[in-house]
Amino acid sequence: MPVESLTLDAAIERLYDSFAAWPRSEQLDFCSHCVLPDEAAALARTPLRDLGSELLKLFLFNALSWTWGEPDDLWHYLPRILELLADGELGDYELDMLFTAAGGVWRDWPQDQQDALTGYLTALWRAVLSGDQRTAGLSVPGLLQAAGCLRVQADSYLHAWQAGGEPTALQLARFIPRLRRSTGLATTWPPGVIEWVTGPAAKQVLTSALATASTPEVAADLSTALRVLEHDQPA
Repeated sequence: MPVESLTLDAAIERLYDSFAAWPRSEQLDFCSHCVLPDEAAALARTPLRDLGSELLKLFLFNALSWTWGEPDDLWHYLPRILELLADGELGDYELDMLFTAAGGVWRDWPQDQQDALTGYLTALWRAVLSGDQRTAGLSVPGLLQAAGCLRVQADSYLHAWQAGGEPTALQLARFIPRLRRSTGLATTWPPGVIEWVTGPAAKQVLTSALATASTPEVAADLSTALRVLEHDQPA
């Protein structure tokens, strides 16, 4: 199934299938000052799909700090961590840590695992843009930063912005005023994002949505974004 047509649930299942062969260590060395023995035992004995967000958040932080296993030990748990992200039990902070770590190694993974990861991120992006309440804890800048960490092309992300309906246009409208406050993050976004958001394609998305805005509040957000874009154009 093409990446562009995967639902978020299907993308998560693809992750579980692709990473099923990644070995799971029954015993991971850990720093006794950072991790309790009961926490280490719980990670070892709990089936992957039953692991909770608090335990995996702790493991994620410590694995990246080399105080509970090491970063490579994370990837067995990746499907469950990304499922919890999609369900709003983890947020932008964990997303940033995870994809920063993956960015340096994921191109060495088997192709099906690479495809599963990019398919998930694309499906997650579409869910966030559509206003899916399941993903309400994640932000557009955070997802763009994750895509930038993987150094993926921005085409599918920009196409989703352009092809969506009012919820997608509204996400774009609410993102545009934040651009000035996102200059640090923008350096890690996929190339072309800023040019597209501040160019004619984004204006067309906003203008089309404004013509059929469902409420005065939506119309106000769309109009504000258009004014910001006009103000930022060079003289």
